[in-house]
Amino acid sequence: MNSKETFFACLRDEWIPLLRRLGFKGSGQRFQRDLDQVVHVIGVQVNKYGGSCCVNLGLHLRFLPFTNNQFLAPGEKIRAESCEFQWRLTPLGYTDYWWAFEQGVKAHLPLGLLDKASTGPVEAAHHLIHTFETYGEPRFQTVTTVAQVSEVIQVEDIERSWPISPLYSFTPGRAGLTMARIYEYLGNWERASEFARAGLSRVDQAKAVRIALEELLNRLEMQSSLS
Repeated sequence: MNSKETFFACLRDEWIPLLRRLGFKGSGQRFQRDLDQVVHVIGVQVNKYGGSCCVNLGLHLRFLPFTNNQFLAPGEKIRAESCEFQWRLTPLGYTDYWWAFEQGVKAHLPLGLLDKASTGPVEAAHHLIHTFETYGEPRFQTVTTVAQVSEVIQVEDIERSWPISPLYSFTPGRAGLTMARIYEYLGNWERASEFARAGLSRVDQAKAVRIALEELLNRLEMQSSLS
């Protein structure tokens, strides 16, 4: 086997059984775990230039629409990059990380091996698995319910300057819309309105997001007046 085949064979033999024990389903480079309304997603992305890969992680809620206003159907699979919350699997101290499985590829080397010229594909695969066990799955375990997801971003995160903290693939306006929808689902209309207003204050030129925020805020105000 070449180095790429060796790397992915190691993931197949050691990482995929771990994912299955944790409740993930899937094969190859895409995996998904369904927890009622909460969906956890893993996707391995090979560098388009070859020689390395990263791991995209995603979190989606079934009641949240995609940008095309469609919803995740029962049993449907979703890619990490289509999830409402997206981030990269990384060791501590990084916001992006690529595992090199070929010699001479310019990518991050596993921590502790930075003083070496290169590392082998098996060592790289083991480091990826260790990173998931240490940082990936523990982070997923903090967001297994809608109530837990509702706490990951605060109104203050949207009101202050970019980026959203913790770092997700959000614009501030979109973050406000997403969090407002979550709190509407939970029946907390006051909190939902706070997020909607914060999102409107940071929406900039995203017309579709602005319209969705305005419609949501109007609906929340009507609900509050009837209660």
